[in-house]
Amino acid sequence: MRLLTAFMFLTALGLECAAANADDIDKTNIIYEFTLDKAEGIQGKAREWLINKGKTARFVMIGEVHGVADIPVFADTVYDITDRTALAIETDVWAANKLEELASSDDGFGQYYTRRSHQFGIPFYSWKEEAVFLKAVVEKADGVKPSIWGLDQVFVLGGKLIAERLRGKIKTKEARLALDEFENKLITRPVLVGYGDVDDIEPLYLALLNEKDPEVQEIAEALKASNEIYAPFTKGLGSALLANQRREQQMKELFFTYFSRARKYVGLQKPMLKFGRFHMYRGITPTGVLGLGSFVDALATARGEKTLAISMFCGEGSAARQFDGSVEGCSNDDIKKSTPLIAKLANETAGNVLIDTLALRVYGAELMKLASDSEREQFAAFDAIVIIKNSGPATQFDTTVEDMDLVALLKAEGKQ
Repeated sequence: MRLLTAFMFLTALGLECAAANADDIDKTNIIYEFTLDKAEGIQGKAREWLINKGKTARFVMIGEVHGVADIPVFADTVYDITDRTALAIETDVWAANKLEELASSDDGFGQYYTRRSHQFGIPFYSWKEEAVFLKAVVEKADGVKPSIWGLDQVFVLGGKLIAERLRGKIKTKEARLALDEFENKLITRPVLVGYGDVDDIEPLYLALLNEKDPEVQEIAEALKASNEIYAPFTKGLGSALLANQRREQQMKELFFTYFSRARKYVGLQKPMLKFGRFHMYRGITPTGVLGLGSFVDALATARGEKTLAISMFCGEGSAARQFDGSVEGCSNDDIKKSTPLIAKLANETAGNVLIDTLALRVYGAELMKLASDSEREQFAAFDAIVIIKNSGPATQFDTTVEDMDLVALLKAEGKQ
């Protein structure tokens, strides 16, 4: 009993010492406060840190929180100061192509997003701040395409965009009739890609496979794969873990395809990846799979090169736009629930913060005792953790045609 008591005492003493060390460490090489301005971008010592770490990296990965207005402003600056030349994003191939088309014209985004259904058809990039970032990416590419790489599955509401692409490419009567039927179903069920049964997808899939155009056949496979990946989440069919694995595998394959082709052209060899945070983990993601970030980092390592990985947090005073248009506030208390040490470091300054996890790791086991499991995983997965404070939510484009009620639509699907 005495031995156990002594052990508990020493353990508690060790934790107290660790806490004291956490308060006493020199944070000048760990915490970098910065300001963020739409015109000037990132200002402060964090800018220099990002240049030093990012310019030499083959790949820069940003694991973001969607819908925070200042995150694309941050990403835009990082893209510029680290000499990025292409942007891989969380949309499918054809949505990315559409975004590049819109970004290439003066008011392409403003005109396209006047329809509510168009805003819902391309997730995460129907906001004004994202549009500004995409336009900068396309402008820097100077006509070399594609500069926007879509790696994800066809979105649940992406059927209409896919149908529009197919309409000008299919040749056979069988395919045209199958597409007519598919589009007719989309009128009442725009979520057909994700919620539809096999019978809703199969006729179009089989008809498209008989077309000679390789892109049409690629679309056929993408539609079928997306419907199957969504099934565990929308219809309760199959394994969610296997679906997540398949999704990540698809993104890895598409990234490698884009990157392999890009190497043939001057100017497309240093891409940035901007995805939800889970996808950018180096190691096992919180969804239990080896994510895209692991593959990208391994690819760089195999080439004898570096990757810079950044995890983004929505911090105190900020807010995030949700997909349905609503707004959700953020706070340091929210961060503290699962990542208390990150919250503690974020609270050291009033402004935006970059935490250098590489420097933090050298303090070793004693400091790591203060970290939660989630924090240990993030310290290993990312080179920097960035907390964006006092940012507004992403700004929606003005809509003149309200042709989709998302809430009513999903409620109807729920009843089915």
